[in-house]
Amino acid sequence: MSSPTVFMPPRHYLNDGYGIKSWLLTRDHKRIGLLYLAAITVFFFVGGAMAVLIRLELATPAGDFVSDETYNKLFTMHGVMMVFFFLIPSIPATLGNFLVPLMIGAKDLAFPKLNLASWYIYVIGGCFTLYALVAGGVDTGWTFYTPFSTVSSTTNVIPVALGVFVTGFSSILTGLNFIVTIHRMRAPGMTWFRMPLFIWSMYATSLIMVLGTPVIAITFLLVGVERIFHFGFFDPRLGGDPVLFQHLFWFYSHPAVYIMILPAMGVVSELVAAFCRKQVFGYTFVAFASLAIAVRGFRVWGPHLFGAGVEVSAAPIFSDVAALARGPIAQSRTRLQPPPGRDWPRGVDDAPHHRAHRAAHGNRVRMHATLNPPVCHWIDEPQVAVFHPVGQKRHAAPRRTEVPQLAMRAAVTSGETANGPACGLRPGKVRTVPTSSNQPRATLRRSRRPGTAPPTQPRATYIPASHR
Repeated sequence: MSSPTVFMPPRHYLNDGYGIKSWLLTRDHKRIGLLYLAAITVFFFVGGAMAVLIRLELATPAGDFVSDETYNKLFTMHGVMMVFFFLIPSIPATLGNFLVPLMIGAKDLAFPKLNLASWYIYVIGGCFTLYALVAGGVDTGWTFYTPFSTVSSTTNVIPVALGVFVTGFSSILTGLNFIVTIHRMRAPGMTWFRMPLFIWSMYATSLIMVLGTPVIAITFLLVGVERIFHFGFFDPRLGGDPVLFQHLFWFYSHPAVYIMILPAMGVVSELVAAFCRKQVFGYTFVAFASLAIAVRGFRVWGPHLFGAGVEVSAAPIFSDVAALARGPIAQSRTRLQPPPGRDWPRGVDDAPHHRAHRAAHGNRVRMHATLNPPVCHWIDEPQVAVFHPVGQKRHAAPRRTEVPQLAMRAAVTSGETANGPACGLRPGKVRTVPTSSNQPRATLRRSRRPGTAPPTQPRATYIPASHR
């Protein structure tokens, strides 16, 4: 009698060993991402508990819950925990470790052992900071401005500075691992411009982590050295410059904002495109905008020093560079331009209030820029002509045709269509206007599915009511 066949479940990151040792010594990028998630969650609750104590203290005007010194320590340790141990590593270390190899078709990151070592370094740095918290905290503020942090403060500045210094190596190694993986371990056919936008955002974030983190690490090292050995880096009594610390600190801390936001922008781009079942619009613009944000972010630390006093000649330069840094973000917005030889209806693109309207709604437009540009509105007619942005390919369709001898153009009038608003746009009627025969023919796209009856009516371009 034959023995019964036993089917074993396939091995994966959840059942590949169940002991603590299998997790602490793993080289699986998915398990390491979960280890980061557990450690980051611990630091989040520690920082959140201090935030609760701060809010309880601020519930009444009088300081009747904690003393002034304790409040300063709570405020400082809350900032240190949330910035250096939660916000900065939250998405890159968790979703980045888990998803980057999967989204580019790699088996793992380029350096699995180095990836595990970066987690241990992160935990060691966090332990130094937790020791400072238990030993009495630090009251310098999370920015550690000198000379207060190097001369005047009597709290545990050295352990916190050492913890941030050690944690910086974790960010450097993680960013280096992502860069090498994206460069060298993409699956065959996964070219640069076929990568998901989340990978582009992680690549830009890794550049900031590799280039900017050494600056903050060496800055905190100088703070510790000056506090112990009384060197004159930042102490004006010894020939140092306190503003130099602010330059070094914000040279990293301003790009650190993009370490937090760039991966989140990549996540939003993927989620919105996936659940709306739309192809990503402006893919090339968004990809290069992510890199431009990462590079230009290193040039806009100056506005953080306006309160400290900068040279009169440097202030306008920093202001202009800060304004230019917003350009890459605006590049990801939908650019509405008619095809060559065509014009928008009167008053659409040349009205001053129009430009102001687009500028005022920049955030909303950037959010919708990941979708198919909502330039047209699907009405009762089976076909609708599309005005697509210059340089962007239209989405694939079952069939295309051309209207011979007649190009159709729509003008928006007041009222509503039968289908109501779509794509988040206000409704409006559509009337077709014939143009001269010497203008370019309008390329049309059929809205029917394969196997259905051919459409009998042409579709006309819809210009949203917001662009009247």
